[in-house]
Amino acid sequence: MPMAVRSLHTRQCSNVVTKLASFQACRVLSLNNGRWNGDLKHLGQLLHLRYLELIGVLGDDPELPKEIGNLKSLQILIIHTSFLMKLPPAVCELTQLMCLDVYDCSLVRANRLGSQLVCLEQLTNLEIDKQVCDDFVVELGKLTRLRVLEIYLDLMNEASERR
Repeated sequence: MPMAVRSLHTRQCSNVVTKLASFQACRVLSLNNGRWNGDLKHLGQLLHLRYLELIGVLGDDPELPKEIGNLKSLQILIIHTSFLMKLPPAVCELTQLMCLDVYDCSLVRANRLGSQLVCLEQLTNLEIDKQVCDDFVVELGKLTRLRVLEIYLDLMNEASERR
């Protein structure tokens, strides 16, 4: 009988990302201070994943793959890394998400955030750009289970940015 990996925590490990597809039963995945070649599209195959943490991880592709939207069971998403600048719209497809903690990262679009992430209780460290601020406020009102909110608003106008 093959052994199933239910929880995987790595530190400074670069070759595990290419093997992610073989961890079909994995529920907890924590990648810390590692580097990988390629992208994270294999994450979308971990359909039982409930907890995903990317801390200080560096990669060749500075984006989360759209396949992240396949993780319908994901409840906690923690991303504290300098490589990721924008959250893809596929994050709004994570309907079971209860905690979204993304350091130094902003939304690509705010629409559908509140209508899709109905289980969201904690939203922390998210940067909100001026372009999506109005939509974000509307969507925020739809997050009826939200208990913890920590966001950073970037409301600088173009004149301020030129100085």
